[in-house]
Amino acid sequence: PVEIDIDNVHDNVHLSSLPMHLANELRDLIKVLYTSGRDGGIGFTTADLNNTGNNRVSPEGWMTSYGLNPNGMPYENTREDKIRNGQSSYGNLGRVESLLYDWMGKTYPEFLSKTRKNNEHTFGTKRPPYVVNGKMISPHMVVSSRLGNEAHIDFGDNGPSFVVWLAENSEEDVQDWRFVFQSLRSTVNDVTRNTTSVQL
Repeated sequence: PVEIDIDNVHDNVHLSSLPMHLANELRDLIKVLYTSGRDGGIGFTTADLNNTGNNRVSPEGWMTSYGLNPNGMPYENTREDKIRNGQSSYGNLGRVESLLYDWMGKTYPEFLSKTRKNNEHTFGTKRPPYVVNGKMISPHMVVSSRLGNEAHIDFGDNGPSFVVWLAENSEEDVQDWRFVFQSLRSTVNDVTRNTTSVQL
């Protein structure tokens, strides 16, 4: 695990690796959501992911939101359980949330508690319909694929956040993956750099 202490910011940035078995299960659960019904999946399409154009000049990749929006109402992809080939979107989303909840509870229990309290301040006791046994990090989940857009600040996104990056397949080489702080200046051994990157 890596912890990055940033001046004038309340919380540090923590970087860690998921156990391989957990990463593989999360990847499979998410891929099934977007695998067509003909190929044995639930069948959300890339069109369901393609909502990045709201205030982006030239978005790359796809992104969609699940759970509850800031007004506490379900996002479109969460309004009903999509069932196909004996699998359900609620089942998969609930399993994703539950797996990450358990891992975070063991690895970063203080951060999990802080995140839940922050969300309770915004959403109260509301929960998405896919949540199982109260295991919820946040009532809002975003799934994206190869997402990229111009640098920007969302002033409403001022709470703690939790992000998981997964390779598209388990054989993909991720040795060159980096977490990039585009505007974070760092000084190491009297050498100052205007951009900071951490090899994942």
